[in-house]
Order: sequence, then C-alpha cells, then structure tokens
Amino acid sequence: ASQEAQQQREIRQVLSRLKDLARRQEDLNAELAQLQSALEEAETEEEKEEIERQLKRLREQQQDLLREVDELNERMQQPENQQQMAEASQQLEETRENVRRAGEALEQNDAAEALTAGRRAEREFEEMRDEFRQQAAGQFNEMMRQMRADAQSLDEKQEELSQELSELDQPDANAGLRGSSNREQIREQLQQQGQQLGELLERMRSTVEESEDAEPLLAQKLYDSYRQTQQRQVQQRLEDSAELLRRGFEPQAREMEAGAAKGIDQLREDLEEAAATVLGDETKALQRALGELEQLQRDLESEMQANGQQQPGQQQPGQQQPGQQQPGQQQGPGGLREGQPRDTRGAEGERRGSAVFNRFAGGNPGAAPLTGDGFREWSDRLRDVEEMVDDPQLRSEAAQIRDRAREVRIDFRRHSKEPQWGLVEKMIARPLRELKQRVS
Repeated sequence: ASQEAQQQREIRQVLSRLKDLARRQEDLNAELAQLQSALEEAETEEEKEEIERQLKRLREQQQDLLREVDELNERMQQPENQQQMAEASQQLEETRENVRRAGEALEQNDAAEALTAGRRAEREFEEMRDEFRQQAAGQFNEMMRQMRADAQSLDEKQEELSQELSELDQPDANAGLRGSSNREQIREQLQQQGQQLGELLERMRSTVEESEDAEPLLAQKLYDSYRQTQQRQVQQRLEDSAELLRRGFEPQAREMEAGAAKGIDQLREDLEEAAATVLGDETKALQRALGELEQLQRDLESEMQANGQQQPGQQQPGQQQPGQQQPGQQQGPGGLREGQPRDTRGAEGERRGSAVFNRFAGGNPGAAPLTGDGFREWSDRLRDVEEMVDDPQLRSEAAQIRDRAREVRIDFRRHSKEPQWGLVEKMIARPLRELKQRVS
C-alpha cells in the first residue's frame, strides 16, 4: 500500500510540474507573439533595440524552462518511476526538442521560428499534462467513497443523539441514576462526534491540496464544503453541547446540538455531491458541464453586448441548473446568533491556509473573458468542461473553442484594439451555443 501511495505521489508531483511548464510556455508564447508583431512594425533603431532586449529576456526564460524540463526528465527516469513513466519520458524528450528549438531561435532573434516551436511545445506539454491528470484522478475514487461513508455515519449517529437528548425531558428518563447515566453517555458520544468530525475535515483539507491538479472540480467542492462547515462552527457546537449537558443546561445543550446536527446533515449532502464528481454517472457529469457552459455563454455574451453586439442565442429563462455553484462562489455563514461561542481554531486554520485554499477563495467570474481580467478564469472553466464530458467529439469541440478564444486574446493584447466581434460571434459564441445544445 505504501509503494502504491508513493507512486501516486510521484504522479501528482509530475502532473504539477507539467501543469506549470504548460502554463509558463503559454505565457512565453503570448508575450513572444506581441514582440513579433512589434518587431515587424518597428520603424526606428531604438525601437528595434528595445524589442531585442525583451527578446533576450524571453530567451533567458526559455532557457530556464529547458533546464526544468531536464530536471523533470531526470525525475521520471529515477528507479521508482522508470517503469511506469518510460513512455512519458520519451514524450518529454520530444517536447524538450521543441523547447530547445524555441530557445535557439531566440538566440538568433528569429521570433517567428521561436513562436512556432514554442506553440508545439505548449501543445505537447498540455497533452502530457492531461494524460497524467487522468492517471492521478483514479486514486480519489476510494478516498471519496470513504469520506462519503464517514459523513453518512456521522449523520446517522447525530440523529440518534438528537432523539436521545429529546428523551431526557421525559420524566422516567430523568429519574435517579438512569437519567444521570444516559446524560453521561450522550455527553461522551457528542465529544466523539466532534473528534470524528475534526478527522474528517482534516482529510477533506488534505484531499483539496492533493486533487487540485488532477480533479479541480472535486477540489473546489471539497473546499467549499470544508469552509462552510467551519463557518457553521459545527465541531465547536458539538463540544459546547457536551459541556452544557455536563453542567445540567439541557435546553441549551439541545439547542446547540440542533445546530450541529443541521451542519452535519449539510456536510453529508455536500460530500455526496463532491463524490459524484468522480463516482457519478455520465448524466450528472453532463448536467455539471451544462451549468458551466451556460455561465460561460453568459459571460461572453455580456461582453459582446457591452460592445454593441446583438446576440441571436440569448439565454432562455429556466435553463440554469438548480443549485449550480460556480468556482469561487461562497455561500453565507449559516447565521450565527449573538453571544454564540466563536471557533477561534477555525479562524487560525484559515490564517494558516495553503496556497491551494487561497486560490479557491479567489476567482473573478463574470469579468470580460476576451478583453478584460476574466480570460484565464473563463478559459480554465472551459477546460473543466472538457474534463466533465467523456464523449471525444464534445471534448474536441470545447478545446477548439478555447483555442480560438486564446488566439483572439493574444491578438487583442498584441494590437491593443477591439476584437472583430462578428468573427467572435462566428468562431466562438455560435460554436459555444451549439456545444451547449449538444450537451443539453
């Protein structure tokens, strides 16, 4: 089991590095495309010299990228990885050649050749990243089955404790040693519930960090559920309920326990929904993809309408999936009453939050995807749609739309002028509506 865990850890590490390499090559290509255009339009020697200085900076970055490719390949060829990553290592060698060619072309100030090689390398990095993502994704099936079962068990036990607490009011249950014994057992069980909940939350937290690259949708849902459970102070309510019961404040203990029970029930529902992202059937995956596509369409059409474009395929009322939550959205904290104990440990956990958690708390949904700050978020969510659907044709259509949007974005940044909105309608907006219809 430990060997398998080590292999999965290595797959996640390689995946993380491939994701970083693909993104950095993409950024280099975007900047290189701008400099290529600027070089063609430069009229004075000073302008050309400035562009050449910037090309030198990009050459250094491309060389750094090449060194990191070599480091990654060395890791793939380590004895513990050699067998399972032999084919991937060969693919990386081929990608390395394009990275090297891009750097060599930059040495000669040949921006066009550098961009051609760089784009080939970017595509190959993305293909390798997607392959490793599929390998890494399978490990979360058993994790989610176990967490889902633990949440169900917590919820069932909490229902029993709620019933036992309510029976303490009955005269025969409060009499003598029997009532005292029941009260002590319930108190101990409330404490155990709090401990088990804390362990479950910690596993959720670690799974968010582990699944962020391989299963971004799963990571997002687990993050939302973890945060909301902390905001509802469920673990603190269980402990406070046990303490109130110990002191003999039964009505207050029941009130505190009721809030905890509601939070545990919500956690169970959240984990069942999160588990469906890796264990669910194709219908549920398509429903999630449809919700994403509707939001992507709204964001794009809002930007086009702001630029005077009339859209033939307006969002029809009633198409939004009920309860669909977009990445980055936060629900409210479950209504804390004045005077209720604060869970300072939860706040401290937030302060110590990892970079992964901070990423999920951010996001800028709704920002202009082609000319504003929303491009990367919009593009990443369209990539999520690719991962949600199994049909190769649907995945291909989503990838083509994303590639076209990226080309428009690069062109916009290169020339600093508005896109040709008629072309955007034909090449991006219309295919996006058609994809949404096919998924629907």
